[in-house]
Amino acid sequence: MSAISSPMTFSTIRSSSNVCPHRGNRLTEGCAHAKQFTCSFHGWRFGLDGRNVGGVDRKDWGDRLSDDDVRLNEVKSGRWAGFVWINMDDGCQTLEDLLTPIVELTSCHEFEKLRYAWYRTTVVEANWKVVAEAFNEFYHVQTTHNQMLTYTNDYSASKGVGRHGWVSYAAENGFPIARSPRLAKKDTDFCDLVFEYAEQLKHDLNE
Repeated sequence: MSAISSPMTFSTIRSSSNVCPHRGNRLTEGCAHAKQFTCSFHGWRFGLDGRNVGGVDRKDWGDRLSDDDVRLNEVKSGRWAGFVWINMDDGCQTLEDLLTPIVELTSCHEFEKLRYAWYRTTVVEANWKVVAEAFNEFYHVQTTHNQMLTYTNDYSASKGVGRHGWVSYAAENGFPIARSPRLAKKDTDFCDLVFEYAEQLKHDLNE
């Protein structure tokens, strides 16, 4: 559960555990705008900064409950490249340190301004992180998607950049559409390669 306080790159997100500190009841779900959160179990209310702004009959506890006892538990968070980053570990390093030197190396790409043109959803029986990771590298194409080699220059170079990995490939015309160097050389027309790519993409998405 996060509240965005400003458009700055780092330290612009305040995130809290999505449970009331009284009985652990879930406070909210989905995505919306709100000025405060109210627990549906006992009616405790919390501001966007996590403070308890309405504990029902709190006076009954006298001075036994401090403000820290009844506020939402805050978790580490930040924003970069259009994404919200959350870490439940209080002792974790800063987001800036984690992303060094990737932020500097990719600053000209303006990831936060990217928008999808279209999308399609599907259900995959796997951990979503494993699926997403496959799209971070081109190295697997020559084995997993070898049907693409007739129109894809699949060769990619990998290297370490700080604590991160870097995978890049030589793109032609803004996209790696070219016959793979792993296949025997053959004269090919670029337009034919683009058509083959589009036809296969259409076929695979309709499966």
